[in-house]
Amino acid sequence: MSIDNLIFTQHGFISPRWEKAFNNLKLVTEQTPNIDIPPDCLIWVLTDSPNWIEDCKKYTTNQHRVMVLTHRPNTAELKNALQAGARGYLNSLSNTDLLTKAASAVKDGAIWIPSGLVDELIHLIAQHNTNSGKQDFSALLTPRELEIAKLVGQGMNNKTVAQTLNITERTVKSHLTHVFEKLAVKNRLQLSLTMKNSI
Repeated sequence: MSIDNLIFTQHGFISPRWEKAFNNLKLVTEQTPNIDIPPDCLIWVLTDSPNWIEDCKKYTTNQHRVMVLTHRPNTAELKNALQAGARGYLNSLSNTDLLTKAASAVKDGAIWIPSGLVDELIHLIAQHNTNSGKQDFSALLTPRELEIAKLVGQGMNNKTVAQTLNITERTVKSHLTHVFEKLAVKNRLQLSLTMKNSI
């Protein structure tokens, strides 16, 4: 049987929801011998491990997609996970539907973050905005697209952007579709990270 999902867990912690969510699942504990990991396997790392950040870096360096599971979701841990190369972060006790949706999204190239932490992360990025290594996107984007991208980068949702610019939400969505294509980003978080370095 091929392994589609590999979960590194500590102290024998196993959630029945993991086994219910994934058919081709292998659980790895401290006692598990070294195993060969298929290249298309999604790796899940539990933050209970004292070396979870190093594990994330190791597996992402080997081109594996990594998801981080946590018992206590928080912005600081999320930031560490993303900096270590993880593609997703969610509660280890999430329901089976959320687990399968997160896995599917990450396998399709998206980033998965709990909705309650997205705004906090975007604001954190905006607060730490610096003038070093700035990029000028004016050659790639129209003035309106750039304006909208910068507002989204500040953490605004589509409705707030529309109200700020006195345009419709539909127009905002249309412009964002073009922005995503031109900047080769897949979602609002990636756009916010990109705009962090814009002039």
